Amino acid sequence: MSLTLYHPFSRNSHFSFSLLGINRYYDNLEMMFGFRIAPVMKICWMFVTPLFSLTIFIMGAISYSELTYKRKTYEYTYPSWAIGVGWMLALVSVIWIPITFLKRVIDAEGSIAQRLMSTTRPILKRHQLRQGEDLTKVVLDESCSFDPDDPILQGLDPRDEPLLANSVELQKIENSKRNETNGV
Repeated sequence: MSLTLYHPFSRNSHFSFSLLGINRYYDNLEMMFGFRIAPVMKICWMFVTPLFSLTIFIMGAISYSELTYKRKTYEYTYPSWAIGVGWMLALVSVIWIPITFLKRVIDAEGSIAQRLMSTTRPILKRHQLRQGEDLTKVVLDESCSFDPDDPILQGLDPRDEPLLANSVELQKIENSKRNETNGV
């Protein structure tokens, strides 16, 4: 019997902050918890966790063996097709990450270095920007821009919507209402 401490296809916090950036991830945690967590956690997420995860992954790959079911009187070895089905089930959800990355690198313009830089920057909507955001480090996606005149949103109080509260979108709604009352 073996105990799996790490599954190479599992989702963990390292994946989240590697896409968002450690400072943005740290700020998001502060917003959720209501207080800033210890700075040592930032160091752990940047160095200790990836090193520990990589070590466990390498050790698991080195000591990999086919799955068997052992009892006192009987040992069952799973057939190759069953092991293949298990690997296919594990890979079907994960394979899309490198495929999507490669597609975006191929579709991007510029040299290989420029392509890699543009595909690894976070794509943010306007309401996700922080005050004083360095726009050279992010890609601004305005394809889903917010329209306060949208008939679906008429009569909606943005303060009741957690996604809109304290955001740039809330400011847009309030400005459009002010303009309507002032006759502009």
